[in-house]
Amino acid sequence: MHKTTGYQNAKRVFDTVTQIAIEIYKDNSKASFAFMGAPKLDEANEKLNSQNINEDGSVANTQRFLIYKRYVMRLFSPDQFDHLDMATSSSYMLRSKNNSDLTPKLVQQFFIDYIEENINDD
Repeated sequence: MHKTTGYQNAKRVFDTVTQIAIEIYKDNSKASFAFMGAPKLDEANEKLNSQNINEDGSVANTQRFLIYKRYVMRLFSPDQFDHLDMATSSSYMLRSKNNSDLTPKLVQQFFIDYIEENINDD
């Protein structure tokens, strides 16, 4: 894959996801958004990256996580969203400031449940 083409495709995906999130937020100002930056093959390789692979199978500080994090930090205002960064599992949440029911403890539990259901099944 050509690096420029790959970048352009990724940018289009980011822009599309961002537009969808904005539309959802317009309809529901309590909406929050989350992602996990999936590891690349070398990041998930125990021999190459054991220091960043957690017992539950999640991977800390993946390249995708770091890129996505930078992207959302620039596009989603801290006036409207709390930016919750869980680097140990490459997870991130944009928590709407209009949703006081979504506590940091619930956010953490969401990611724990997600990891247990989706990563530990391997």
